[in-house]
Amino acid sequence: MEDPSPAEPWALVGEVIVAAVGRRGRRIGPPASGLEPIPGPALLIAARYQASPVGPFLEVSLLEPARLGPRPSWSVTRSVVDQTRALADARRSWGVPREVGSLRWEGDGRRVRVASVEQGLVLTAAWHPVALPIAVPVRALQRGLDGPVSLRLRLRGLGYPARVDVSVAAGPLEVLRGRHRGLFVASPRVWIGPARPVDRVPGRLVTPRRVPDPGVAGSGLARHAPG
Repeated sequence: MEDPSPAEPWALVGEVIVAAVGRRGRRIGPPASGLEPIPGPALLIAARYQASPVGPFLEVSLLEPARLGPRPSWSVTRSVVDQTRALADARRSWGVPREVGSLRWEGDGRRVRVASVEQGLVLTAAWHPVALPIAVPVRALQRGLDGPVSLRLRLRGLGYPARVDVSVAAGPLEVLRGRHRGLFVASPRVWIGPARPVDRVPGRLVTPRRVPDPGVAGSGLARHAPG
């Protein structure tokens, strides 16, 4: 099987945990060149993809609010995957600072534990039994090989309100430590579009200048559903 290209859309299926993390005014990851950090919570995302263009893999990523001039959005500042093929030229074409590491995913009913070994991070999610269908559009600004690029992502599935506890070793990620609101998304369909140079993106990005807290099911992520 040939490696897929980030120039083509990716479709993925699996399980996703999303936690909204207040940064207490601190920047966690280094922003991409040319992007300016802005206030707002970060999104900590853990995913177990059972189907993707490169086969099954695990991922733990951090998205932080940033902008390029008047264009506010999210930006992936850290991303760890457990399969080399999941890199798929992501650094050069998508501008995602992705690296390979040791990840562990353990689940038992309504509880999942995810560990990122090298970063000393453990994420534990427990969720309520009642779910709502969600459809969430996300835009991300990154720095590609030839300059800033915009990525479009869509997440659809059943969202269960979750409590997400994070423990982490001392260091740049320690601001993530604590209990956070979030979602466990079962059987999601994740779509990632090809990177587009920012100067070719029509119109303004829809994300507001100050990114709202998306971590409350029913009033956060679910409220962004386009139907």
